Amino acid sequence: MDELAFTLIVRLPDDFAPGSDGWLDWQQCRDALGERAVVEPQAEPPYKRFPGEHRRYFAAHVERVLFPPADGSSGRRWIRRPDATLLLGAEDRPEFTLTIDLLEVLRVGLAPHHAYGLIHMSAADVSTPDAIVRCASALGDRYRRSASAHPFLAVERRDGRESVEGNWTLRALASALFGAAHPSAGDRSMICSIAPMPDRSYEGSVDIWRRAVAQGDSLEEATAKLARDPNRDDARRVELRDATALIFGRAAVFTHAGDPRSYLFNVRSYWGEVLLFAQVQHSYLEAYADRLAELGADPLGTDVDHLFEDWLTFRNTLWWSHLSPATDVPQKLLPRARAELGTQALFDELAQSFSTYVEQRQRRSEDRLAGALTALQVYGAVFAAVGTVAATLQVIADGVFDCWPARIAVIAGLLVIGAAVYYLIRKRVDRP
Repeated sequence: MDELAFTLIVRLPDDFAPGSDGWLDWQQCRDALGERAVVEPQAEPPYKRFPGEHRRYFAAHVERVLFPPADGSSGRRWIRRPDATLLLGAEDRPEFTLTIDLLEVLRVGLAPHHAYGLIHMSAADVSTPDAIVRCASALGDRYRRSASAHPFLAVERRDGRESVEGNWTLRALASALFGAAHPSAGDRSMICSIAPMPDRSYEGSVDIWRRAVAQGDSLEEATAKLARDPNRDDARRVELRDATALIFGRAAVFTHAGDPRSYLFNVRSYWGEVLLFAQVQHSYLEAYADRLAELGADPLGTDVDHLFEDWLTFRNTLWWSHLSPATDVPQKLLPRARAELGTQALFDELAQSFSTYVEQRQRRSEDRLAGALTALQVYGAVFAAVGTVAATLQVIADGVFDCWPARIAVIAGLLVIGAAVYYLIRKRVDRP
């Protein structure tokens, strides 16, 4: 059994759809993974379970986001069982070989349909604490300043080997496996590590070791960081029965002291999905913040109206905190992931901005209504006064105004009376 495993969550282009080569809708998982993927997937790779008719881990509205029904809507999820491995280390002699167990693509149903790729991998013969740290460091090296200064990565298939080139290694890896990657995939991707705890013979600090695995640091780098602030990871630690999670914004590690199959199954089927949900929430908030900033020069324009409608749809569709009625684990992981990403702070800032926008919209509407009522009051008074005078003159002076000079004098008089009434009423309305 491979004890070290990884799940990579990478951004793909918006509205992405994979090609037809080997990709199936997630509801066809039996065709790709066999019956055990639905009944008892812990028994063999890829240790992934999908929702079933009588098995509900996530709440229904959350499950519809993560596992959209294949009904032709914009939200979709695909899976593929590749025959490929990832090589890490020196180009002439890779130190680590990771089997790519399963690929998944989630396209969110809410416009602009953000898409994510999930890469599930397991490492063979990597079980010692030092080897686990070195393997995690090789995979976690997101940015290359130069190709020679960083580990070599390559995807090996039956038809040959494809080197993972470019400065942003995770973006290049996503392009190699999915055919495309989001421009921000290099620094907007998440690496989840699943590793066994060191045994009692390990002489180092478990806290330092766990941080090194999560962040892709060396033991020396992790030691230096915790030496500066020994309590810096206390809030990031989440206890899950006999497993421990350490959650960062773009990385996480799940360590355990039990059957590796059980924990790999839990992370890939459930816990990793919570972290995916957190990434989805944050990416949409970043998109709304960008759009709102672009509209700052016209804060009450019609474009902001459309953005506000999208914001309300997001809140109804994606902004959920209670993810599961079956377990409290998602309620432990999601707030921690949000805190590390800064999601809650970004949400609060956007909510305040939209609240101010609604208040200003309401004030503008009330001002317009008040102005209309004022105009109606002023002009109504003028017409009432002038109409009354004109009717009175017509009654008492029948035949007197037959000549044009008299008519002009009457009209001028009515205008003077109307102006005087307008002035008096307007002055009274404007008085505080």
